[in-house]
Amino acid sequence: MYVDCGHPEYCTPECVHPFEMVQVLEYGNHILSTMAKTGMVPKGGVILRNNYDPGSRQTWGCHESYNAKSNSDVRLYTKTMLIQMATRIIYSGSGGLAPYGQFFISPRFSIKGDRFRWREVYEDRLSYFDRSCTYKDGRGYSRDRRLHVYASDTLCSHMSIYLRTGATALALLLAENDIDPFDGCRMTPSLNCSDVNFNRDFHLKRTVAKSKTGKRLTMVGVQMHLLGAIEKHLKKSWMPGWAEEFLPILSMVMQRLSKDAPDSVATMLDWAIKLKMAERTLQKYPKRGDKQGKKAIAGLYQGKDPGSKDLYQLDFRYGQLPDPSVFSELDKAGVLEHRVPGYPEVKPDQPISPKTARGKLRATTLKRAKRASLNETVRVGWDRMRCGNLQCYAKSPFAAKWIPTAASNTPEAKRRDAKIRKALGTLIGEPKAKPVKKKVTKKKATKKKAVKKKRTARPRQATIRARVVSEDVIDLSF
Repeated sequence: MYVDCGHPEYCTPECVHPFEMVQVLEYGNHILSTMAKTGMVPKGGVILRNNYDPGSRQTWGCHESYNAKSNSDVRLYTKTMLIQMATRIIYSGSGGLAPYGQFFISPRFSIKGDRFRWREVYEDRLSYFDRSCTYKDGRGYSRDRRLHVYASDTLCSHMSIYLRTGATALALLLAENDIDPFDGCRMTPSLNCSDVNFNRDFHLKRTVAKSKTGKRLTMVGVQMHLLGAIEKHLKKSWMPGWAEEFLPILSMVMQRLSKDAPDSVATMLDWAIKLKMAERTLQKYPKRGDKQGKKAIAGLYQGKDPGSKDLYQLDFRYGQLPDPSVFSELDKAGVLEHRVPGYPEVKPDQPISPKTARGKLRATTLKRAKRASLNETVRVGWDRMRCGNLQCYAKSPFAAKWIPTAASNTPEAKRRDAKIRKALGTLIGEPKAKPVKKKVTKKKATKKKAVKKKRTARPRQATIRARVVSEDVIDLSF
């Protein structure tokens, strides 16, 4: 939990399975609810998420980060990101109001895309949707890179979280292995994020792309190409073990979306649930008759402002913390089927201990320090740990040990460090030795300089690769 740019955020640990992301997000919601109940939020106040703020014209959504490593064709990678970000909203959209009272499948995507054009990102860089950066290890760069995606909604449905995380990770994994997950699909030239009509295509009938054979494709059709690519390469050695479980669930949701959307997923996906709730709100509006109610619903589908304050209240209360929220009340009533089939029921108040990656290192460090009853205060951050004078880092998302930044000099500091090392055991590694500079003659030095100039003159090659989900950050507004 931390404050970023004046608003609170919380972040999950690294996850290597999409269902693990569902579990840690639910437990994070439980922590925030506890904070609100124990006085960290003013009395009577609630934590709002998954909504659009008409005052500041901002959306409060979700950031995703995916681990990336390897060399890949940057154009294929960029194209994959563009198509996946634009079409995955059919299962990852939260639904809700945006500027001028319009209802969108993904409100955050519509606002974050106002400054975006397909051509800019395709030919230059992933400028607005994501950025890739390397993790610094103190003396250079590790091989791990972070793909940061911030045009995402905060979700309540377990199915939506599961599909968004798994499908995006697999699409990027295919691209990093030089496989086009969308089999040559091309987005229509007129389509960009400022063209919001596809974000209001609730029946999912609008053409957004063309296949390599010239066939027109809807957002469902594009995602079916991804489904086929996953199935075709399912037995590859680089495919994660959970892909085989993920495939039938994604196939089931795609079939339901292709039949009769949004009614077919009105109890499963967030945007469809909220859309149906908005329809019922307009139908029961006390000052309107049946004809006016139907007219208001038609305007909702056409992108007009229905003029009802109740819709804004529904948008705010849908995912509020602590309960009761609109979503939690519907879930308790048993009218929703948003849970992921084949997995155990998620208990929000059950602590989740990370089993892999750097999250396990942080959790194990705190447990051992508590068990050893150290007199020193142990501070564990995202990628750093400090206990007394001992400072360590773990920049790789898959780190299994803390690496000290430097060895202690004084005898007293060495004794304290030895006690800490004994308590934490194998979690503390050895500091990296500084490379010794070799003395070279004047001729060799001149030769080295010439080679370096020659290398820098070559065109730079992008090194982007995405493998597993690394983290998930959610912005919140009090």
